[in-house]
Amino acid sequence: MDLFLIIKCKTLSMIFKSALSTLLFVILPILNFAQDSDYSLKVNIEIDIDQTEENQYKFDYSDKTIVTKLSEKSSKIKTFFIDESFFNKTDNISVKSKSGNFGKRDIPFVIPDTDDIFIAGGKVFYFGVPTSVKKDESFTYEYSQEFTDIAYLPFISLENDVEYESVTVTINHPDDVKPEFSVYGTFKDYPFEVSHPDDDETVLQIKNIKSSDELNYFPFNKYSLCLFIDLQKNGVSINKASPSEFVNWYSNLTSLQPELEEKDKNILSEDIKNCKTPIEKLKTIYDYVRLNFRYIADEQGHNSIVPRKPSIVLSRGYGDCKERASLVSAIAHEHGIDVKMALVTGPSALKSNLIYVNKFNHVICAYTLGEETIFFDPTAKHCEFGNLPESDIGKDALILDSLNPRLVTIKAPIQKPSFEIIISTSLDSLKKGKAIITLHNDYFSSAKYAIDELSGTKLENFMSGIVLSNLFKISLDYFTKVNETENSLIFSADADLSEFVISSATKKYIPKIPFLFLDRDLLDRAKDSLGLYLKVELQSI
Repeated sequence: MDLFLIIKCKTLSMIFKSALSTLLFVILPILNFAQDSDYSLKVNIEIDIDQTEENQYKFDYSDKTIVTKLSEKSSKIKTFFIDESFFNKTDNISVKSKSGNFGKRDIPFVIPDTDDIFIAGGKVFYFGVPTSVKKDESFTYEYSQEFTDIAYLPFISLENDVEYESVTVTINHPDDVKPEFSVYGTFKDYPFEVSHPDDDETVLQIKNIKSSDELNYFPFNKYSLCLFIDLQKNGVSINKASPSEFVNWYSNLTSLQPELEEKDKNILSEDIKNCKTPIEKLKTIYDYVRLNFRYIADEQGHNSIVPRKPSIVLSRGYGDCKERASLVSAIAHEHGIDVKMALVTGPSALKSNLIYVNKFNHVICAYTLGEETIFFDPTAKHCEFGNLPESDIGKDALILDSLNPRLVTIKAPIQKPSFEIIISTSLDSLKKGKAIITLHNDYFSSAKYAIDELSGTKLENFMSGIVLSNLFKISLDYFTKVNETENSLIFSADADLSEFVISSATKKYIPKIPFLFLDRDLLDRAKDSLGLYLKVELQSI
């Protein structure tokens, strides 16, 4: 007797998350299990704001933190980090303990190597707890930074692996500027006090912040609390905390409608002249950019946050995410299609309408068709038009439209199954089955990359891994590429169902479910209401 097993698998990441999660960082009165901390911090931050000209501001930011060691034998190696980018020069870093002082020259730094980021090009200084510090003893670290523009005012995050005796933020500001505070507790609500010693001074203080046990699959375990400061003047945020204010500020750094130089304006004219609809034209432009330009991030100075001109990208043959998006927008504009760039939030961004520069780490494109907004990602080399990589889906996107700036959630497009498998075999020879595997979406992208970069056993292991990570007791070997279309890859493979088909002396039958679903400890999160984060998306029929 022959057996035919057809499996169609489609990611259910968006359905799963909407059913089991609420907005992240909403302050909820949930159960909080305290855990012992190895260190207690007393943080004093001071922000001095100066007006440089009409509606233009800069500020100095200083942090002095006293760290007390609470346990003699710490279970953790604690490292502290200070970020520096092109817009905030860092001075006067010092670490002071009873054994001596260390200055900026003595503190190492790294330059992060990021795959794809909206703003980059900085350093991260790092240092540990001095070895001379014993239980109940303290050391102090402090630093100051000069920020060139108030729009770069960061949100303040407090780590969850320590406790805080107190956090005090003092803002010295023009008397017509009024600070407003939003405090987002990850695990619980912390009361805070705001005082106004003078018309040009505002002080916020939070006391006794305890660390909390981490939750399985919770993306914000590392934070106990985040603080956002919105500086209001006559009802307008001077640090650009709303979509319209931020987009207006960003338009002063770079054109929201990039243009090609005269010599490049006829690009793709021959390819596009036979396209009948704007969507067909967009597909042609999108495919040209994603398939013909290498991804290289050459972040220097303001090019860390604004794209180089499209004609420069054309001549170089490479660019980062914002430069690819800018190039698509410019070519589309030459052919009468209004494509906007869109900033995409990073994995640790606050789920709120408040805007801040480091909220975004990627740039894609958006096109409005009637009531629908169509997103497409020119950085995704193997993702066909009309589809999106899973890394974009569910994120918020700030559409850089000067007339209608807006923050919207990127929804999953209507997709084919991520993979389809047809297995045929005989019940008398379950180890000698044959399988045809068709890959779409992110699996298609991954397989395309693997074919380009891997061979032999490495390619075999890669293919086996991306497919079998979802299947229960089904073995596939000896993958051979059969065919490739615009948005799919088809492989054949040997299939072994001997562990999958349940066999006895009188019966042979297959289980109801061929898929691996989730780790058992995910069920430990059944009673809380905070969001789930899975590095590997759940699969289902």
